[in-house]
Amino acid sequence: MKFLKLDKKKGSGGPAIKSRYAFLIYLDDIAYLPPTNDKGVRMEGDILLKENCTMMPLYLTSSSQEFSYDTLGDDDEKSYKVKFSGNHPGTELEALEFAKNMIEQPFLVLIPACIPADPWKLLGEITNPLIFTSSHKATKDSSRFTFNFEQRIGSEYIYFSYGGVEVPSSGDGVHPPSGGFDPTKWARIDASNIDEHVAAWREKLGINETPLPDAVLTIGAVTATTSSINIALYSGGFNSVRINNTVYSKNTPDAWTFPTVTGEEVFDIYALPDPQIFYLARNGEEIPEGALMVTTITISPSGVVIGEPTGSQYKQQADDNWRNVNIISNDGLYLPATTRPSSFHISFGEEITTPKILGLEVGAKVFAWPGKAFTVYTEKDTMLEAPEAFGATVLPFAAATSYLAKAGTYTRVQIKAGKLVVTTSSGGASFPSGANEGDVLSFEGGEEVWSGRLTDAENDISAEEYNRALEDFVLNGKITNLGIHQISITTTTSITTDTLGNAPLSSVADKSQHGRNVVIDNGVNAISITCNTTIPGFIASYTKLGSAAITFVAGAGATLVQVDGVSILSGAVGSTACLTRYGNTFYLQISNR
Repeated sequence: MKFLKLDKKKGSGGPAIKSRYAFLIYLDDIAYLPPTNDKGVRMEGDILLKENCTMMPLYLTSSSQEFSYDTLGDDDEKSYKVKFSGNHPGTELEALEFAKNMIEQPFLVLIPACIPADPWKLLGEITNPLIFTSSHKATKDSSRFTFNFEQRIGSEYIYFSYGGVEVPSSGDGVHPPSGGFDPTKWARIDASNIDEHVAAWREKLGINETPLPDAVLTIGAVTATTSSINIALYSGGFNSVRINNTVYSKNTPDAWTFPTVTGEEVFDIYALPDPQIFYLARNGEEIPEGALMVTTITISPSGVVIGEPTGSQYKQQADDNWRNVNIISNDGLYLPATTRPSSFHISFGEEITTPKILGLEVGAKVFAWPGKAFTVYTEKDTMLEAPEAFGATVLPFAAATSYLAKAGTYTRVQIKAGKLVVTTSSGGASFPSGANEGDVLSFEGGEEVWSGRLTDAENDISAEEYNRALEDFVLNGKITNLGIHQISITTTTSITTDTLGNAPLSSVADKSQHGRNVVIDNGVNAISITCNTTIPGFIASYTKLGSAAITFVAGAGATLVQVDGVSILSGAVGSTACLTRYGNTFYLQISNR
């Protein structure tokens, strides 16, 4: 969407104060929102808008601008609800049109820093934007609008720090906003000043004549079985690629099924510059010229290996260093380590009864430097043991190793003297002969000896790092539901507010609607949602994915208040509803598009 710059008219609203601007980004205009670092505040990357879209400069008197957040929830489930407001002086036509036409619309808000070189503040998320409302007051001395932007539900995030490329904005270029904007980047609507500033824009934005390389920008976890391959939706809400200097995005996952693999077969996932984006080729099927390779998957009866082609920027699981490995044979498996993951999540087929991990498949040894440590998380009790024989391209567990890693635990393994040794665990069931809890396998006089000594020289980590890592492994094993802000329910029949998620839109099923956005896919089937009093303080938002209507009704002992006088979500796909319980009364707000 293109916006006009909502500026201050001369003489409106009383004496002028130093100009200040906030910048609004309409939610549907966002092609890519970069993730944060592990602290959850600083964004790493650039905000990308869809073609022909810009953000909107909004003039607000500097003394009235205010952004804040409220802390919500119980002691063990805190969340934050962000809000932003400010006064816009005058009663000009553009402000009235904006107030009327943008009511209840979702935005993200960028706030410039006081010092030009400092990062900006970004308020709002893809899955939890700020909703716009306004009011107006005129007196004999002044006239002003109050513009409010507020999240409807809480989330785990507060404000983001954005220091990426400046997002394109609309405006006439006559009065560039303060707060760090370079006038050479401020284009007039009539394009009259473009030619004279192109070189400066290229330099400032880091753009040269060479197009940006094709790359996978964001993608959810890729998983596979012997008869299917799936791409989950990225945590930011979009899977996206860049091909021929253009970004292509989609907000739906991908899935392919095929006859069960009985031997070893290779599958390639590639991307093309069209709405479908992702495609699958099996066993050397021809890949179109100009396609972007995403990943290669090798499937055999013994397991699934998901590779990472050089240069694609593909990451196996969101933004971390974990790799998924699925064991589908009782014969034992070498973990694939052809790239640089430091952790493995081990899952199993239903037929697996005695799973075993024998060592590390290192190939060209890009991963196998002495002292390198990694973590193994297992969903079933799994033996870590030395193989009877092994090839030149593997690092086996040391001969003394026969360790049972319990289901749901984290085991730390280290490369030492060309072998793998178990160093720590968050809960094993048994210990090798001669070993006690906390012992490490050391080499003395050419022999492998279990020792209780733990030094920097022997383990390449300090005692402080050891203790902190062990505590983190235990904690991570207990925390399973944080960060799940959206679930989906696919149904052809009516449901209640107690119905659990059943479709892997967020790679998670069997989770409650409470405190989350719920995507309802009812297809062409009209259904109802009964408001039950099972969960105290129930709150949820809903997004309509089907074409048929969804009716909210009160359950036994409950009262349903229709805030907008409407109880039926009957608009187009993407229409939304918000349901909040106080006592036994449910308050329903519906936004039909």
